[in-house]
Amino acid sequence: MKRSSDSHGIEDKPLPGLELNLPEGDRFRALPPQVSLDHMLKRCRELRQWFPEGIRTAEERWAARTTDQFQL
Repeated sequence: MKRSSDSHGIEDKPLPGLELNLPEGDRFRALPPQVSLDHMLKRCRELRQWFPEGIRTAEERWAARTTDQFQL
């Protein structure tokens, strides 16, 4: 091990190797995860049961709409 010239008595240790073992070439495809519509609907119902006050219903969202025109 070599000594750093700026440090007094501190030795520089070699960095450990990092092997990610990621697929390369045609084996790797960056596609989004696919979830079935049935699973997604079940999960939405479950979240509504867990947080009944947190998620507005379609009627509440419709009633809360605004009539203000968007302007830049």
